[in-house]
Amino acid sequence: MIDKYDLIIVGAGFTGLSAAYHASKKGKKVIVIEKEKSVGGLASTFQFSDGTEIEKYYHHWFSHDEYISSMAQELQISNEIVTLPSNYL
Repeated sequence: MIDKYDLIIVGAGFTGLSAAYHASKKGKKVIVIEKEKSVGGLASTFQFSDGTEIEKYYHHWFSHDEYISSMAQELQISNEIVTLPSNYL
């Protein structure tokens, strides 16, 4: 099985998914292995019994981060990004 891929990435967090995406754009055969049921690593979410959904760990990026914004546009997922105002004064 391993010989079918050019690159094996362990972990489907931001870094692993980004690496897989960029390698696949260059024509590489990539597999991402993740032990959890969902992707996103520590930025993925879980639900409390009342249905409230929160991130597993605090993650953020700045709205002026051009790399993440352009990547989200390229993947056509910009509309799925939730932005919240900062409480920083």
